[in-house]
Amino acid sequence: MPNAPSQDIMSSDHPQALDTSCPSSSSGRRLLISEEGLIDEVGHWYEYCKSVSDIHTERGIECLVAMHAEAKAEVRTDIKALPVYRQTSWGGLSTQPNTIKRYFGILSHNRLVYKTMDRLVRKTGPVDVVFAPTVTVHHLIGWRLFAARRRGRDFKRLVLLFRNNVGYYTADSDTPKFRRASRILAPIFKSFTGLLKTGDVVFATDSERLADEYEALCGLRPIVFPSPRVSEPEQASPVVEAGQVPTDRSPPAIVFSCLGPARFEKGIDVLQEAIKLVLARRVARDVCFVIQWNAEIKFISGEVYSPDAALLNDDRVRLLTKSLTSEQYNAEVANTDCMVLPYRRDSYFARISGVAVEGVTAGKPIIYTRGTWCEDLVRSSGAGIGVPDGDVEKLAEAIEKLAAEFSTYKAQAAAKAEDARRSNSAEAFVEKLWGPVLSQVSGFD
Repeated sequence: MPNAPSQDIMSSDHPQALDTSCPSSSSGRRLLISEEGLIDEVGHWYEYCKSVSDIHTERGIECLVAMHAEAKAEVRTDIKALPVYRQTSWGGLSTQPNTIKRYFGILSHNRLVYKTMDRLVRKTGPVDVVFAPTVTVHHLIGWRLFAARRRGRDFKRLVLLFRNNVGYYTADSDTPKFRRASRILAPIFKSFTGLLKTGDVVFATDSERLADEYEALCGLRPIVFPSPRVSEPEQASPVVEAGQVPTDRSPPAIVFSCLGPARFEKGIDVLQEAIKLVLARRVARDVCFVIQWNAEIKFISGEVYSPDAALLNDDRVRLLTKSLTSEQYNAEVANTDCMVLPYRRDSYFARISGVAVEGVTAGKPIIYTRGTWCEDLVRSSGAGIGVPDGDVEKLAEAIEKLAAEFSTYKAQAAAKAEDARRSNSAEAFVEKLWGPVLSQVSGFD
């Protein structure tokens, strides 16, 4: 992601100084989301933050969203946007090869988080809850300083959600292991102990496995949050980009989709090879595929990984190469018959998949990687087929099996969808995010 110019856009003499005057919400309650990586519609930052904003706005709670200074106009349209972060840690700080520069970058970014949020709450005035939905090492010290200085004065509750691994797993073990750099974090986590006991700060995550991982590292267990984005999308027309042939659904073809920006950790290379096998083996036009490939994928060497020619030249495959609006993304979910999510175990053993949650709550069968968090989700809340990690042939066989028995898997998934939506309802999310603060604010019914 590009970084904005090194200017303090929070200063009063800056020509783009923010208008942070905020009309009172009907309930008098205020939420501030802090997501420095929010800059465009690619990825799930936008959908996640917009979903959180929407469910609060619908309940008469004012929601402000602090985001990247260069956030695109499309991102700012439907939310109360505060473009304050001049830099994001997702722009390459973690991959800096020089160790000294990498650690200096981490410390300086923590300072940026603290300074940005400290100035922001002075401008906006007090809020009830501050929510940081993607916290990493680049933010933790900054949030610790912010909490020490501003708790009880500018916010009642600070919720820090950890959605990335802090440890790693070997192929034959479910026990997390921690590198030296991760172990250094343990004392920083523990420094929050007093704030966690008083409820001024809440550690959260969205996976029981991730909660286990963080507890193993520092002895503090985060609260597990439901997903805020679970409404069943209405049926709508899928996205057809210029030069593409619309998916042939007459006679209806079963649509297998891999939504969310394609990446190696999501098994895009495995998926491509499996699709090639399926297309080569099936003469009938009874299956088709949709892949969201709207971000460049690179090997470690820097070489670009491109869509296979066999997929590009087959009109049974449709690639989504542009950013999607919420409506367009919802349309793709609605028009999907089965989600194909061959995520790699080393990346997704403990991490959740927002796409998988959207799948089970919409009643879609899912093909998933065994031994990952997705397996737990599908077994408890959905239906589908598990495949070994990285196995192209088994993935192709699973696609063909689900196509052959689609009505059975569809019925099983649909039967569990209502319970899945109830477990991940907007009400459940709001209650977890606000905790006791919700009933302490005037206007709560």
